[in-house]
Amino acid sequence: MAPPRSFRPSNRPSGPGKGPAKGRGGKRPSTPPAATPHGPILSLSIDRLGARGDGIAHADGQTVFVPFALPGETVQAQALSRSSDGVSTVLKGIEQPSEHRADPVCPHFTRCGGCVTQHMVREDESVWKRSLIVEALKHRGFEDADALVSSTIALPAGSRRRAVFGYRRLAERVVVGFNERASHQIIPLDACPVLVPALSSLPARLSALLAPVLPKGSQGDIMVVASDTGVDMMLDIPAIPDLAGREGLAAVADQLDLARLTVRIGKTPEPMVMRRQPVITLGNTRLPLPIGAFLQPSAEGQQALQDLVLAAVRDTTGAVADLFCGMGTFALPIAELGRQVTAYDLEAVQTAPLHTTGRVKAQARDLFRLPLIIDELKPFSTIVLDPPRAGAQQQCQELVRLPSGVGPQRVVMVSCSPATFSRDARILADGGYQLNSVTPVDQFVWSAHVELVAVFTR
Repeated sequence: MAPPRSFRPSNRPSGPGKGPAKGRGGKRPSTPPAATPHGPILSLSIDRLGARGDGIAHADGQTVFVPFALPGETVQAQALSRSSDGVSTVLKGIEQPSEHRADPVCPHFTRCGGCVTQHMVREDESVWKRSLIVEALKHRGFEDADALVSSTIALPAGSRRRAVFGYRRLAERVVVGFNERASHQIIPLDACPVLVPALSSLPARLSALLAPVLPKGSQGDIMVVASDTGVDMMLDIPAIPDLAGREGLAAVADQLDLARLTVRIGKTPEPMVMRRQPVITLGNTRLPLPIGAFLQPSAEGQQALQDLVLAAVRDTTGAVADLFCGMGTFALPIAELGRQVTAYDLEAVQTAPLHTTGRVKAQARDLFRLPLIIDELKPFSTIVLDPPRAGAQQQCQELVRLPSGVGPQRVVMVSCSPATFSRDARILADGGYQLNSVTPVDQFVWSAHVELVAVFTR
């Protein structure tokens, strides 16, 4: 059956020299068959929490992972699957609860795949996330990790300003929400306590507003960012809309008071409705938000990270290089201190707005394939690194090739992965840099993720 008229592929190509694109705007992967709990129900004593937030117990010489269980609890669980790491289970009941157990604030907790620790007191979550960093550093030989890692800066719930919802157009309605735990099924949401108010109620409103304009059977992602001037949204659709489809999308943007609505067909984004330019503030500078640009998950988290980085840079002199700079989260505030800043990131869409401010020299560069080499590093006194989860191994290897006393004498690293951070910290330490401090920042509330800011000197 052909799609409704509003989303029939038009004759307009979806990219230079291309026909209608296929991919994310089409169908999601089919849902894999769910594993079925099997075997006897076990009574288990939970010893500690694992890196993903599961309770860890031991039975018959095997490690057993129990979701939503806390240390000190006695629980009932049934085996779900086995791997070389141990046995994954389903929580069946709690025989002896921990006094640190909290009541989840969301009715979808344990089903929704977004949160893993709503059953944990927030103070305990902060301690646990700090321990993830300490253990990762100890694994890499930093025996003084406990002394190096400070207490976690915990940010409030309801502060996340960006999210990716999934949607599926069924026969009579559109389901919008987050994926179910370990599944492609989507849980419809009325509200999400993790998100800022401007985003929290969007799934329920989108379910009603998108029904008239999406073809039955379509599915994809809806990416939303709460910018300073309103919500910026990008919607996956199966084909470029014709006039009727564009009018329908414009009506959605009006009813939701969106700043901008972009559609994505395959991997190609196309601006559809611009009611206001989405803007983000970095330091004292307001920048236009590029479509799909990286942004710190929360304004509060951004400020906490900026404060830590600026504190580490303020007492240094000389030029600063900001590597993996994004839109200039750190480059612009550092430049406002009167420092000369050169910034690098993979995507020109990120660096172009930063460069146009005139305050920072910014350029696009793939730092994984082309890290700054010795001669390029020599002019800088300080390096700020904020790599993605893969870390900055290649760049750290180049840094330690510099002779002692030449080039950057301070490295400030921002990381969202304790594992890759500790690997890169080991490289720097073995190359003559001393790890002075690590500060965890928890802006991923109720998840297993944590960020940190570390300071190295040479």
